[in-house]
Amino acid sequence: MRLEASPLPRRKTTRVLDVLLTLWVASWIAIGVLAGNELRELRSLSETVVGAGTALDQTGRALETIGEVPLVGEGPGELGRRVREEAAEVQAAGRSSSESIRNLGLLLGLAIAVIPATPVLGFYLPLRLRRAREAGALAERLATGGLDPD
Repeated sequence: MRLEASPLPRRKTTRVLDVLLTLWVASWIAIGVLAGNELRELRSLSETVVGAGTALDQTGRALETIGEVPLVGEGPGELGRRVREEAAEVQAAGRSSSESIRNLGLLLGLAIAVIPATPVLGFYLPLRLRRAREAGALAERLATGGLDPD
């Protein structure tokens, strides 16, 4: 008596599919990590903005000092105060953007890694585990003599 073709894929086909899907998931995880890290590297731009704000603040202080000289007048002092106010805003914006870039890098990296892997992990993995259990049960029945090999 000859059995019909099995509804289960052959072992070699299953292994090839396992390897391909594992590479798929690993590739997207790697791409997600790289994208997140690259985006987070933009934080150096925010640090540059904070540094520019610090230099601007020092310039404002120098102008305020010049404004204290009796014959110069209040013009440089007033300009120095305005420059220092703007410098504080520039520094705050630089710090805020640094935090936003860090968060965006994390979220984008996770999204790139998780979204393409979800169908594989959500659909294929449970089917693959069920197939492995069925194959193990069949092998056990064959080994214990509970099933005729023909």
